[in-house]
Amino acid sequence: MTTKNINIAALILMMVFATSCSDSFLDKQPLDQEVTSSFYQTEEDATEALVAVYDALGFQSTPGVAWAPTITISDILSEDAFAGGSDANDGFDEDQINNFTIPTTNMLTHAMWLKNYTGIYRANILLERIGDIDMDESLRQRMIGECKFMRAFFYFELVRFFENIPLVTMTLSPSQFSIPQSEPVEIYNQIAQDLTEAIEVLPEDLASNELGRVTAWAAKGILARVYLFYSGVYGQELALVDRATALGHLEDVINDSFHELIEDYDMIFRSASEFSPENVFEISHGDSPAWFDWGFVRGGEGNLSAQMQGPRITGSDNWNRGWSFGTVSQVLVDALEGDPRMDATILMEEELDG
Repeated sequence: MTTKNINIAALILMMVFATSCSDSFLDKQPLDQEVTSSFYQTEEDATEALVAVYDALGFQSTPGVAWAPTITISDILSEDAFAGGSDANDGFDEDQINNFTIPTTNMLTHAMWLKNYTGIYRANILLERIGDIDMDESLRQRMIGECKFMRAFFYFELVRFFENIPLVTMTLSPSQFSIPQSEPVEIYNQIAQDLTEAIEVLPEDLASNELGRVTAWAAKGILARVYLFYSGVYGQELALVDRATALGHLEDVINDSFHELIEDYDMIFRSASEFSPENVFEISHGDSPAWFDWGFVRGGEGNLSAQMQGPRITGSDNWNRGWSFGTVSQVLVDALEGDPRMDATILMEEELDG
């Protein structure tokens, strides 16, 4: 009797599973996440995808890899700062960058690589899909310009740090993942093309609820900076940008935009000056959510450079405890001697008390 009951129960279970499968019970889209096949359908989808591209601008770490805010790494690579840290055993990867003995296993360079190619992928897929979305045409063109601006920005970071990198302007299937490195001039010309095309469709002014989005002035400013960097390092012109073009863009920003220098240089570094007339392009940071979720630092919106490069001091009424990476060098102190920007740029040891 027991055996018969078990066999009947097994038969019933088989019939249930067979019926479920035939009714596509198991063939359902994930309910807890968007998937590419069902996304990029509406104007709202396009807006969310654009926010995802902007989001990569704020990445300062890679989960499971390293914390690598661009400002901190740039300072350590320059003569302006040392690797720093709490002691000689702290910040092994920062020391490798500081000494220019950087192996392929360095986690900071890995994090910077992943951050920027994540942004490039997100920009590429939205550029591919946005043409098929039923939406306002002027908004579509603006979003295309924003994607091209940010793709150019991500590539500019990559080519400055790594020089020879793969150029990817479309989404890839697994069979296409093996991409050869491109010559730097190819990357710079793509950057110049993206920014030139972005200038044509980006707005010059922003509504108060759009602060943080890029403008035509930002594209002109970055394009001039790209030209200055490329011509300074390689001594050559770009296909779409020569000296006169770069100078014209800068003169436009200076003479024709609403941007201007603020009176007090010290105010540039204060939260009250966020989105001030002096800021042509600004990556937004904030306090919510907090940055200090150790399991997901990338999910925070704070400026991790401020924490990493802040003074390592406790018991102060004026300073929160930082980690002292990217500590200032004597070279920078000497270079700023007599410069009116000195006091707002460099914090001296005697100022840490109190």
